[in-house]
Order: sequence, then C-alpha cells, then structure tokens
Amino acid sequence: FCLSRGLGDVYKRQIVNHYYDKDQPLPIWAIFELISLGEFGTFVGCLDQNTRKKISKSVGIKVAYDRDGKLLPLIVYALKDLRNAVAHNNTIFDARFKTGKVSLRIAKCISAETGINNITFESIVDYVILISFMMKLLECQKKKIMAFIRLFEKDCEELRGKVSTSIFNTVVYTDTRTKLNLLKKYL
Repeated sequence: FCLSRGLGDVYKRQIVNHYYDKDQPLPIWAIFELISLGEFGTFVGCLDQNTRKKISKSVGIKVAYDRDGKLLPLIVYALKDLRNAVAHNNTIFDARFKTGKVSLRIAKCISAETGINNITFESIVDYVILISFMMKLLECQKKKIMAFIRLFEKDCEELRGKVSTSIFNTVVYTDTRTKLNLLKKYL
C-alpha cells in the first residue's frame, strides 16, 4: 500500500505493528487507516458484484443506476482527484485536477435524481453537486449540506467582486446559479 509521508505514517505503522506483534488479525478499520482514497476505490471496485451492489444499496444509490455495483467506485475515483488537489493546495476551480474522464454514469444518475442537466465535471460546481448528492445519500443533515452550498456561493460572489466579468465567467460557468438552485430544490 502507498502511504502518505509524514507523522501520520508513524501512527499508521504503530497500529499495524500492534496487531502484528501480538499475532492478531488486523481489523478492517485499521486497513482503512492505511490506504489512500484511490486504493479504497480500487478495493470497492474489486469486490464481487453482489457485495458491491449491497454496499451501493446501503449507501442509497438506486439499483436503476447501478445494476452492476460499479457506480460507487467511480464516484470514489472522481472525488479522489478533488481530495488530492485540495490536500496539496492545487487549483480546483476549473477542475484541471482531474487525472481522467469522470464517468458519464455519475452524471446520468445525479441528473436523473436531481433534475440538474449538463453535469460535465469541467467546473467545480459539478463537484459541489456530487458532494452534496453523496451527503444526502449518506443522510447528512440538510442544514450541513446547505451550509456547504452557501459557503461555495459566498466564495463565488467574493470572486465575482475581485475579477472582471469575462474572467469570472470562464471560472464560474453561467449555469452555476441554475444548477445550485436545482440542487437546493432537490435537497
């Protein structure tokens, strides 16, 4: 497994060594302390189809969008790139952090559930929609989801005041407000 470098590594190794030294099996929670988000996506993707489908259903993803149980790993892969960009303080507003194409299955599922069209993952607003969608599936409080969305809107308005309209419109697409209104209506 790839481990991030830093003080967290010492703690992670101590967890593993504790169980190893006592000749005890490593609990699954300890394994998830060790792996990256990408490795977690690979792990879920490698599970047999029935297990993937059960996990997907338990998360709240409708069977109609995930007959093979592969949607959740695709979502994890999409979020992995965003997480890595945020963790390394990279630019995220224009979604250039993507390491590959985000599956259309994700966009189709979200569009069908929310009524939001034109989800392309070429702009950060589509990731805000994905995160909000997943928060709702995971039964986060609506208040917390709305606070997340309001923070994004506040940041967009702050940016609007600092750059020209032409630059703003290349960073924050013109359909952002419509998408966010539909997202709030869905929630």
